[in-house]
Amino acid sequence: MNAAVKQIEDIELIRQNMGFESLNEALADIAKLRLQYPEATLKELGMMLGPRSESPVNHRLRKLSMLADTLRESKEELLRSESQSLLICPQGWRRGRSHSLCRLQASSTVRFM
Repeated sequence: MNAAVKQIEDIELIRQNMGFESLNEALADIAKLRLQYPEATLKELGMMLGPRSESPVNHRLRKLSMLADTLRESKEELLRSESQSLLICPQGWRRGRSHSLCRLQASSTVRFM
């Protein structure tokens, strides 16, 4: 996968889950620029931010990537925990009906037994 494609995927994930307003100004600026100029090199992105080298641009994009990875891990962990504790009973089962796979809790959540 092209690095710019991965960066764009990471930035889109951050925008959808957190929004750019939750980022500091430097990270938000580079995120917006990467989305606006997906084909730009790190050097070109740095020049658009002012006279900056590739290093700070690369550092900020790595920070965004790490943040996106953390969001992905959190989402996967949440899905794993939900799939272990929740089960949707087949249609037609009545509330309170006991079954070897699931039972309806008082909170209306169905849990594995």
